[in-house]
Amino acid sequence: YEQNFDPKFDFTPLSEGASMGIHESQSLFNEIIIGSNRAFWQKQYPFFQECAEGTFDDISFEDFYASLKETKASLIRIDSDSLTYPLHIIIRYEIEKMLFNGSLEVADLPKVWNEKYQEYLGVSPENDLEGVLQ
Repeated sequence: YEQNFDPKFDFTPLSEGASMGIHESQSLFNEIIIGSNRAFWQKQYPFFQECAEGTFDDISFEDFYASLKETKASLIRIDSDSLTYPLHIIIRYEIEKMLFNGSLEVADLPKVWNEKYQEYLGVSPENDLEGVLQ
């Protein structure tokens, strides 16, 4: 949605996307609504196979499409599937709320982060780099 901005708006706020919220909504729309749509892939899969130069030749459309629907909890939000992705957002929101209302100290962030990831997603970071510091 950022393509074809009028050059007269260069170096102004009008030369960029509206907000990170719009970026997020556009990416999720394309990934979840378009990118996991059966009709889209029925048409595009042969072209995709051609572009991949043999990598997907032995994978049927049905197997490929089923792989798009696979659900597996992940520690990393941007690597998560469409079912668990919103849980990453909810965890962050709940932690932010606790920080702002004073019920959580910054020093306790790693512990709470790890607890929430275990509770909501069933995964636990091995260290803070995989967890709260990502």
